[in-house]
Amino acid sequence: MSDVMTKLSETVSDARGTFRARAMARRRRDGSSEGWLEFLPTDSNRSLGCTTPIETMQHDRATMKRWASGLTRDPRRKTTTAK
Repeated sequence: MSDVMTKLSETVSDARGTFRARAMARRRRDGSSEGWLEFLPTDSNRSLGCTTPIETMQHDRATMKRWASGLTRDPRRKTTTAK
């Protein structure tokens, strides 16, 4: 089962549309967690979002939450717009 660790406050835009990002995680059999990003379209008429490959592996849920809380956009990129 996947859990939302955090929802990022800014939207991200590219040629496919505008998306809201969230950090996701799931527990592995060995007790560690793996995390990735999901990008969900802001336009309800668009059904396609995207998911990154696994971005991180952490030894417990608290560490995964800390990883997710530190995510920010890259200021060198022009693909993010204010909320």
